[in-house]
Amino acid sequence: MASRNVLEIKLMAEMVQTHRENAGATVLVVEDEFIIRDLMVELLTEDGYTVLDAGDGPAALALLESGQKIDLLITDVRLPGLDGRALADAARQLWPDVKILLVTGFADKELASGLLPGMAIILKPFEMEALLSQARQMVHNGTLA
Repeated sequence: MASRNVLEIKLMAEMVQTHRENAGATVLVVEDEFIIRDLMVELLTEDGYTVLDAGDGPAALALLESGQKIDLLITDVRLPGLDGRALADAARQLWPDVKILLVTGFADKELASGLLPGMAIILKPFEMEALLSQARQMVHNGTLA
């Protein structure tokens, strides 16, 4: 029983440390499917990030243009109004150092070949822990391992 309590304390300490490391970083999540967006927002918020969200490209662009610094943009590629790749390009114009994680359900060689430094792709369906791991890696190191 004591070893279980020690393990729980260690896990809680790791969670607190991760939360502290992520505090101050702002993530913009852009996903037109509400349930998926809500899950991503909840997960990233619990991990200590400040999270903004939008359900389409124009709403996301308005947030980017608001002056709020964004450290990581997580965007679906296929969005109503303004697709994720065009949104990523606009984000880079406004915030040259922003990291960008493109979310897509399609293995697209053209999309992958056009990635700039600080950009990555995650394919749907994905485990939420994989998304969280990639977000952490990009925010703290700027690239994926």
